[in-house]
Amino acid sequence: LSATCDVYFITYATRDGNTGHSALAVDNYIVNVIDKKVNGIVIHEYDTVKTGTLTYFDFWPEKDHFSITNVGKDTKAKYNRLPAASYDKEITLEYILNYGIPHIKNYPCDGILDLETSPGEDYKLIHFMDSIINLRRPFNVRKYNCSDFVLSGASYVANRKISA
Repeated sequence: LSATCDVYFITYATRDGNTGHSALAVDNYIVNVIDKKVNGIVIHEYDTVKTGTLTYFDFWPEKDHFSITNVGKDTKAKYNRLPAASYDKEITLEYILNYGIPHIKNYPCDGILDLETSPGEDYKLIHFMDSIINLRRPFNVRKYNCSDFVLSGASYVANRKISA
């Protein structure tokens, strides 16, 4: 048995003086193992259950100050994987829908694209996003920004190149 899980692509539009933003979140779940005896042999059945919480990823410039002279230049990046610690507030889809992303945008997002996945795909995607973070690629408004970061996760989970 296994439950379906989801990957969420979160979007903030650039408007009214606010900078747009893209982020990605993945359902968290627990795996219950049930031991059954069938014909004298112990068989293990696995049941995946959503916890209702998310692992959230996004990418920002460390200093969000751009001008005509530095807009195309690499700048130090800030990668987020939230919650970052077990004592941090849990992130839920309902929270993002009603209040926005917890660490910077304190208003609801403009859109969420939901992609149904399997627990195995989610597990691999989380590890893939961690590997992207570990590369520590710099932020560049034109060449590698939050949308490019999320697009790498979308391409990975869709198992094909996505041009956007």
